[in-house]
Amino acid sequence: MPLTNTQKAAVVLQSLDPLVLVDVLQHLGDPYVERINAEMATIDQIPEQEKLAALMEFEQATVPVGDTSPMPPAATAPVASPAPSKPSKTAPVNTDAIRKSSPSDVAALLAREHPMVCAVILSSLDTETASAVLSRLPEDLQGEVVYRLAIGQQPLPGVADEVKRIVASKLTIADQKPAGTFGSADSLADMLSFWKKEDADKVLARIRDKNEHVTRNIESRILTFDNLFQKISDDKSIQKILRNVDRKDLALALRKASPENAERVYKNMSQSAAQMLKEDMEAMGPQKLSIVEESQRKILDKVKRMLKDGEIVMSTSQEQEVSDLV
Repeated sequence: MPLTNTQKAAVVLQSLDPLVLVDVLQHLGDPYVERINAEMATIDQIPEQEKLAALMEFEQATVPVGDTSPMPPAATAPVASPAPSKPSKTAPVNTDAIRKSSPSDVAALLAREHPMVCAVILSSLDTETASAVLSRLPEDLQGEVVYRLAIGQQPLPGVADEVKRIVASKLTIADQKPAGTFGSADSLADMLSFWKKEDADKVLARIRDKNEHVTRNIESRILTFDNLFQKISDDKSIQKILRNVDRKDLALALRKASPENAERVYKNMSQSAAQMLKEDMEAMGPQKLSIVEESQRKILDKVKRMLKDGEIVMSTSQEQEVSDLV
């Protein structure tokens, strides 16, 4: 059975230098990339003779009409040469190297790259650094990158490692996660949890038109002050949080909390401490919304640090939707 045009395209693309491949992908729409990606996954099943025929057909198609002279080596090299062998794994660079490259430097390098390149790099960084880099990308690029992270769209085989290695060579950043790790709704929600609510809402709005379900899925996973005591619901963790946050910030934050959340806080304090907190809230009088939200942000920042350090854990009783985002 002859190869389909999509299979032929996959054969040709596999033969390209990874950086050339990334450049080509920028000019293809997502539906084409997804179809070619599916064929790339099974390309090893295509006989070598048929692969060679596809490469020769492409080479002939690139020769100008009436020109029977052989193509110069420079033109044929990216296509006619055998597919590059998979790069050998290199020893991971010390994780301290990531700190030598600021999020601004990484974002500046990625600003003109394809969204898939950005997604690959962000997936290799720790959550807080990835969040900081994402927030510094151009707004129109953010939405495209967020969408790819949310659906976990995998790059074509062999491209991710090469892209990460090239960027690492420029910024001396190492792989921060095991090979094969890529975006997911959970990892993206963790990134956006470090953002201000209005900024997170803005980038989510850019992907809502693409996929409402994906957007809702991410929103349900983002940690906010409003859902804090649903996602972290065991009393021991709540008590540890209360011991580590500033009491003034807590009093301000609770002014905009739901009665249920406020009650969860009071329940995990001694009766005298809860009474003192209520008196502090009354003595403060009216407060600007921006001041209240800043106190909530400070508490969330503290909670995120505690989660990262393993001092507290998300509640295992909280059932979260697990969606098929393929």
